Amino acid sequence: MKSVLLACFLVLQMPLAFAEWEGVVEEVVSGDTLKVNYEGGLYNVRLYGVAAPKLSQPYGAAAKEATCNLVLGRSVDVHRIYADGNTDVAIVYIHDQYSIQAYLTGAGLAWVHNGACKEDICVRWQSMETQARDASHGLWASANPVPPWNWKTSQTVKKKPVVRKKKKPVRKPVKRRIMTRTAQPEKSLETVENPSAVQKTPAPVESSVPKPVQPAS
Repeated sequence: MKSVLLACFLVLQMPLAFAEWEGVVEEVVSGDTLKVNYEGGLYNVRLYGVAAPKLSQPYGAAAKEATCNLVLGRSVDVHRIYADGNTDVAIVYIHDQYSIQAYLTGAGLAWVHNGACKEDICVRWQSMETQARDASHGLWASANPVPPWNWKTSQTVKKKPVVRKKKKPVRKPVKRRIMTRTAQPEKSLETVENPSAVQKTPAPVESSVPKPVQPAS
């Protein structure tokens, strides 16, 4: 039983075991990442030496579309350089004529990994990238195109938005009108306490006309 399982495992790992294998591209994940069918198994393949813009970047969708038009549903030759987990990092040729890497760099839709691309063919890709840049093809038409390895960092580190506190409205002081009362003369305490001191209305003066004298009886 163990030998049967081991045999199945080795069959599934055949593309990783051999440096070169042929398959059909069933899916284009991005400009530089594919899913290739090899004898009924679906394998992840990433282009060696170059990097297309991420889908969130300018020209990311254009790079994916270009790769789709080039290889989707077609047979490709995968020349594996190394394995990264369950992914083959490889040079992918179309009918052994030219590579996807050459097509993307020439169209201005990919960067060459300077320092990480160490195969002899990298010199040719760098030359094609320079020609595309000089001719302002693809992403080189932008003023300052950002490589995908820097784009990820710039998108992760973002400045925190400055939160501005709302100023409370300044309440203007309400001017109150002060009503001034006219001073009234105070009542004299003497007048209140001594009723006799209150001025009385003078009694009417009796008439000075003499009354008639009654005759004596």
